[in-house]
Amino acid sequence: MKGEIGEIEDGEEAGKNSRLAKTNKLEKIDLLAKVDKQEERDKNREAEKTEVVKETEKRPRLVIAAAEPDAVVRASLKPEAPSTEERENLRKELAEQSKILQAQANVLKIVSKIIEPSVVHIKADMTKRGPRGERINFHDEGSGIIISRNEKFYILTNHHVIRESLPENIVVQLYDNRITHPIHVWFDVETDIAVLEMREMDLIPATLGDSNAMDIGDFVLAVGSPFGLDRSVTFGIISAKGRRAINLDANVNLQDFIQTDAAINPGNSGGPLVNLQAEVIAMNTAIASSSGANAGIAFSIPIRMVMLIADQLIMYGKARRAYLGVTLDSNFTATQAKSYGFEKAQGARVVEVQPDSPAARANFAVGDIILKFNNASVEDEKHLYNLVNLADINNEIPVTVFRNGKVYKINIKLLER
Repeated sequence: MKGEIGEIEDGEEAGKNSRLAKTNKLEKIDLLAKVDKQEERDKNREAEKTEVVKETEKRPRLVIAAAEPDAVVRASLKPEAPSTEERENLRKELAEQSKILQAQANVLKIVSKIIEPSVVHIKADMTKRGPRGERINFHDEGSGIIISRNEKFYILTNHHVIRESLPENIVVQLYDNRITHPIHVWFDVETDIAVLEMREMDLIPATLGDSNAMDIGDFVLAVGSPFGLDRSVTFGIISAKGRRAINLDANVNLQDFIQTDAAINPGNSGGPLVNLQAEVIAMNTAIASSSGANAGIAFSIPIRMVMLIADQLIMYGKARRAYLGVTLDSNFTATQAKSYGFEKAQGARVVEVQPDSPAARANFAVGDIILKFNNASVEDEKHLYNLVNLADINNEIPVTVFRNGKVYKINIKLLER
C-alpha cells in the first residue's frame, strides 16, 4: 500500500514537471512571438522615419539667420539715393528713351493750341412752367464750336444747352474772354443741334474733318467747359460708331452717335471732338452715367450730320426731313434673314407701302428688303430711318432692294414730310 502511494506521488511529481515544461515552452514561444512583432514594429517605424526624412529633404529648408543688431537692420533698410553722377546718367537715358512719348505729347499740345481759339463757353438763362403753371427760371451751361459759312460766323452747340432761350439771354464767352450774344438762333429738336449767328467778324473758325473717315481705335481729343471750367482738354479713343438707341430726351429721334472714352462731363455739351489733325469730327452731346459725371462712355454727333442740319437751319430756318412712305419691320431678326439667304441680319424689310408716297411711285412692294440707300449699306430699320430723314430732298436717290430672290436697283425721288 505504501509502495503504491509512493508510486502515485512520483507519478504526480512527474506530471507536474511535464506540465511545467510545457508551460515554459509555451511562454517561451509566446515571448519569441512578441519579440518578432516588436522587431517588425521597429522596422516599420524606421521605414516611416526614413520616408519622412526623404520628404523633408525634398522641401526647401528654412535657414534661420542669426539676429543682427538693431542699428545694422536700420542701416540696411535706409534707402540710398543715387549719386549725382548716377542721376545725371539716368537723365541722359530718360531723355533718349522718352523721345517717342514726348513726340506724341507734342502732337496733343499742338492740336490743343490749334482748336482752343475756336471753342466757346455758353451760358443760357431760361424759363419753364412749373407743375402749377408758374414760371421757373433756370440756368444751363455748355460749349460751342465756331464755324464759317458764306463769310459769316456761326456757333454750333446742342439744343439742350440753350433750349428756347432768347438771343439776349444767351451769353457767349470767346477764347480772348470777350463776352457777346448771338443775333439769331435756330435749332432742331430731333437731332439736338442748334446754330447761333454771331455779329463778330474776327472770329477763328474750326477746321472740319470727315467723320466717316474715323474708325474705332482712332485717337481723339474732347474740348469744352466741363463744370464751367473752360478750355479743358481730355484725350481718348473712338470706342464705337453708329450708336442709335441712346436714352436721351424723348424728342431726340435721329441718332447716329460716335462713342468715345475721352472724359466728357456736364458743360462739355456742344464742344468739339477732334482728331490728331485738329479737325472737328463730332460734337460732344451726352454721357452714359449713373452719377451724372464721366464714366468713360460718351456720345458725340458726327460732324457730317451736324453740318447737314446746320446748313439747312441757316438756309431754310429749319431742318428739312425727307419722306419715303414705308412702314418697316422692327423685328427683322437674324433667323428671318437666313430664310432669305443672308448670313446675318441686314437691311430693312418693308411691311407696308403708303399710297401715293415716293415709295409707291417707285413701285416698292411689301416684303422688299432695302439693302442700300444712297450707296450706304443699311444695317437695320433705325439706320434706314436716319438715312431717309437726312437725305437730300427733290434729288433722285439710288436704292438697292432684294425681292423674290433677286436684287434690284431703284432710283427714287424723295419728298419733304
